[in-house]
Amino acid sequence: MGGLSSFTEHGHTCRTGLEKRVENGVAALLAAWDNGQDTFEKSIMTAQTSSVVIKQFYISTGRKSGFYTLRAMNFMPGAGVEPPDNHVMTLTASEDTSIDKAQRYVDAFRSRVPETDHFKIEFDACIDNEVIPRRGNLSVRDSQHIEIVENGIMPFGKNKGKVIAELSEASILWYSDQSKNANGSVMSAICDRCAGIAAERGYFQARQERRAEEQATYASSVHVGEIKQRLDFSGEILFIKECGGYFVGNEITPVYWLHKMVCDGNIIIYSGSKVLGERGDQISFRATVKKHGEYQGIMQTIVNRPAVLTNKEEVKNV
Repeated sequence: MGGLSSFTEHGHTCRTGLEKRVENGVAALLAAWDNGQDTFEKSIMTAQTSSVVIKQFYISTGRKSGFYTLRAMNFMPGAGVEPPDNHVMTLTASEDTSIDKAQRYVDAFRSRVPETDHFKIEFDACIDNEVIPRRGNLSVRDSQHIEIVENGIMPFGKNKGKVIAELSEASILWYSDQSKNANGSVMSAICDRCAGIAAERGYFQARQERRAEEQATYASSVHVGEIKQRLDFSGEILFIKECGGYFVGNEITPVYWLHKMVCDGNIIIYSGSKVLGERGDQISFRATVKKHGEYQGIMQTIVNRPAVLTNKEEVKNV
C-alpha cells in the first residue's frame, strides 16, 4: 500500500495535511495559468520539487506535568508554509525510557504506514534543545520558574518579568507573609526570597513601628452606622492599592482597588472597582455600610457602592 490510501489511524493527520496542500497547490496552479504560460510552467516545477510530505517525529517535554512527550510535524520541503506541530503521545519522566518508547511507536507507525516516493518518515531521537532539566519531582514548568526566581526575577503574575528586589515594599512584605502557607515550591521560593529582602532592608521593623503608631493614632476608631445604612463621609485617603489581576488556574482574577480612609477619626474601608482618589486626597463620598470589622485591634467600617460627592454641600452630617 502507498500514497494517500496508506494514511490510516495515526497517519490520518498526514493525509488531511497532504490533501489540504494538494488543494492549495491546485489553486496556485490555476492562478498561475491565468497569469500566463511562463508563470504556469514555473509553478509546475515548484510543485514537483515540493511534492514530498515528511512526517518528522521528535521528543519534547510536557508544558506542566514534566513528562516527555512525542510530537510530530508534517511538512513539505520548499513549500514555504509553517508545518503543524501536533502532540502524539505522552511518554515517561525518564529520558532514556522515553526515547525507547518513542522509537517503538515510530517503528510501529512505519509498519502501518509504509514510506513512498511522496511520503517519508523521520525520527529525531535526541531530546530537543529547549528541554529544561527537572529538579527532583518538580514539573518542567516549576523547575524553570525556580531557576527564574533564583535569578531574581518574578516568573508569573502581574509582576512577571520584573526584578523581585525592585518590587514595592508592600509587595515584598505581602509575599514574605505568605511563607507559612505558600502553595507549591515556586511560591515558597518567591516568599523566601522576599523575606530575605525584607529582613535585609528593615521592612519588618519599619512595619511594626508603623502599626504601633497607627494603633495609637486610631485607637478611638469606632464602628459607623448600621448595616445597609446609606451614609455620607468626609475624610482623607490613607492608603490605596491595586489588587487582583493574577491567575488562579486558567482564569485571571478581577482587578479591584483597596482604599483605607479616616473619616472623623474612624477607619473606613472600601474595596471595589472604583478609584475614589489618590493617597492623601481629601474626599467626600456617599456609601452603604456593608459590615463592621476589626483589624489589628482597630475598629473598621467596611462600605460598598461609593459615590464621590463633588459638592461638599451635598454631604450630610452623620
